[in-house]
Amino acid sequence: MLKTIKERNVIFIIIILMILITSYKTEFYKTILSQDSEDFDHDALKSADISPKWTYFYGLKNVCGIAISSDGNYITGGGNDWETKLFHKSSSIPIRSYTTNHLRTKSIDISSDGNYIVAGAGSAIDSKVYLLERSSSTPLWRYQTDHFVSSVAISADGNYLVAGSEDDYIYFFQKSSSTPLWRYNTGANVKSVAISSDGNYIVCGGMDNKVHLFQKSSSIPIWGYSASNLIYSVSISSDGNYIVSGNGDNSLCLFHRSSSTPLWSYSGTNYMYSVAISSDGNYIVAGSFDNNVYLFHRSSSTPLWSYNTGYSVGSVAISDDGNFIVAGITVGLVYLFHRSSSTPLRSYDTGSQIKQVDISSDGSNFVAASGYNFYYFEENYFPKSFTLSSDADIPDSDGSFSLIWTDSAGADNYSVYSYDSYITEINSSLTLLADQTANSPYSMIEYSGIYYYIVVAYNETGFTLSNCIS
Repeated sequence: MLKTIKERNVIFIIIILMILITSYKTEFYKTILSQDSEDFDHDALKSADISPKWTYFYGLKNVCGIAISSDGNYITGGGNDWETKLFHKSSSIPIRSYTTNHLRTKSIDISSDGNYIVAGAGSAIDSKVYLLERSSSTPLWRYQTDHFVSSVAISADGNYLVAGSEDDYIYFFQKSSSTPLWRYNTGANVKSVAISSDGNYIVCGGMDNKVHLFQKSSSIPIWGYSASNLIYSVSISSDGNYIVSGNGDNSLCLFHRSSSTPLWSYSGTNYMYSVAISSDGNYIVAGSFDNNVYLFHRSSSTPLWSYNTGYSVGSVAISDDGNFIVAGITVGLVYLFHRSSSTPLRSYDTGSQIKQVDISSDGSNFVAASGYNFYYFEENYFPKSFTLSSDADIPDSDGSFSLIWTDSAGADNYSVYSYDSYITEINSSLTLLADQTANSPYSMIEYSGIYYYIVVAYNETGFTLSNCIS
C-alpha cells in the first residue's frame, strides 16, 4: 500500500513538472516572437474583420511562398509537397499543378499577366530553378544549382528572371533559354533578389553583407554597398531608379541607382526582415523583428507612420501606387493598411506563421502563405487607383490650365488639394480647392508660382489618393 502511494506521488510530481515545462516553453516562445511587447494587447486585435475569398489546403506539408500577378487574376504558390500550384482568383481549385521532382519550392514569383512563373526548388541533394508557363503543366525549362534557391524574381513581361542561391551565386536568365545569360559569385549565401519591370536592373543582397546592383548586360556590378551585417531583403522600383534594402544591422537603406551611397538610412531596434517599394519609388514599407510595420516616403528617413503588431513582421508588400500595404506577422496575422493611416483597415488570423504575403497592383487582391494553406483575399470597398495629370505648359505662361484624372473605379466623388511642396498625405496644412465636388477636367485660372496638386477619390467606405503633380 505504501509503495502504491509513493508511486502515485511520483506520477503526480511528474505531471506537475510537465505542466510547468510546457508553460515555460510557451512563454519562452512568446517572448522570442514578441520582444518588448509585455503591455501589448494582442487579443484585442485578432478580430477577423475580413475573411478569405477562398483557402486552399496544401496537405500536411508546409507552404513556403506565394505570389499574385499584378492584375490580380492569378495566384501561384509552393511548399514542401513537391508541387507548385497555379490558381485563377475565381476558384481555390488549381488550374495547374507543376511537379518539381521531390524538390520543395522555397521561393516563387509570377509575371504581371500571370503567363510565366519562376520557382526555386530544392532538397538536401538537389536544387533547381524552374520556368513555368500558365498554358502547360510541363516546365519550359529547369536549371540546376549547387544549393537551395533562396529567392527568385521575374520581369513584368516574363522575359527576364533572376535567382539567388545558397551556393553564393546570383543567376540571370532570359526566358528563351535555361543557360544563364550570366552569373555572379557574391562570396556568400544570397538571401534576396529583385528585378525592374523591364528587366534592365537587378539587385541582390545576402550574407556577404552587401547590396549589389547590376545591369542586365553585364555580370559586373554597377556598384556594391557594404553594410555591417547581412542583407535580409531587397526591392527595386519599376524603372530601376530606386532600391531599398532591409538589413541585419537593424537599418533600412534607400538608394538611387546612380550611387552606392544611400539617399538616407533609418535605424530600428531589430533587423529589417522584409522590404518593398512602390512602382514609382515614392513609398517604402518595411517589416521588422522589432514588431513594427514602417511606411516611408522616399523624400525622408522619418517614417510617415509605424504600427506595432506585437510580434515580428515576416513579410510585407505594397501596391504599385503605394496606397495599400499588406503585412504578415509571424504568429499568423495578416494586416491590410491604407497609406494614409497606421490603423489597419482589415485583419485576419490564419493561426499559423505567415511565410509570405503579396498584393496586386491596385491593392484589390492580396494573398498569404501560412502553415498548410494558401489564402486569397479581395478588398473591393475603396476607390481604385487612378492617375492625375495636367495640360499645363512647363512653364505655364498665364497660369491657366486644367487638372485631368482618369476614372477611379468605385469612386462617388473627388476633392482637389494644393500645396507649396510635395504632398504625401491629406492634412489641415493643404489648401482644399474642391470638397468632393470636382470633375475632370478641373480648371485652374491665373495661378502664379510652383504648386503641387493631388486629387482624392471618395466613396462611402473610404478614399484613395492620386499621384501628386506639380
